[in-house]
Amino acid sequence: MMIFVHGMTPLYNAIALTVKAVESSVEGKEDISVVVAIQTDGYENTSRHTKLEDVRNLIAEKEAKEWEFLFMRYEMDTYGHGADMRFKKEQILAYKKGRDEPHSAFRAAAMNTRDYTSRRRHNTGFSLDQKNAAGDRESDHKKCTKKGSGWTASSVFRYPKKSTFLQWTAKGTKN
Repeated sequence: MMIFVHGMTPLYNAIALTVKAVESSVEGKEDISVVVAIQTDGYENTSRHTKLEDVRNLIAEKEAKEWEFLFMRYEMDTYGHGADMRFKKEQILAYKKGRDEPHSAFRAAAMNTRDYTSRRRHNTGFSLDQKNAAGDRESDHKKCTKKGSGWTASSVFRYPKKSTFLQWTAKGTKN
């Protein structure tokens, strides 16, 4: 599914679409692990169908069913925005724009997801070492004011009796 957002960020819509798509994909399946990883370079500013309260409710509902969430964004009040949506601090990563830091952020998300879905860890939260490697400087409450555009929300879920991972991704790009 590809949606072109033309420089705007319908982040709440993207999160809701992703959660609902994954929900229908795993319906009736037992003993699975679900991880929803949200990556954005923008602020929510154009969602028409989903409000902040809807996102909060979706996250709470899915966390009660043991879904895991990750929220990653580059250097723009990531912790404030993530907290508004009710993500836990360990689920949030503010990566630095640079040559190595984004790679470290996505590697950490992939490793944590792999270890969680293979039952080697109890959650997908980022460690302090992972946050430092990604250049996360917001965890000490520094504020950044840069604005960007675009979003990606994806989910990975695993069927325990199979070694394959299935992935569903919705992403937008600036034209």
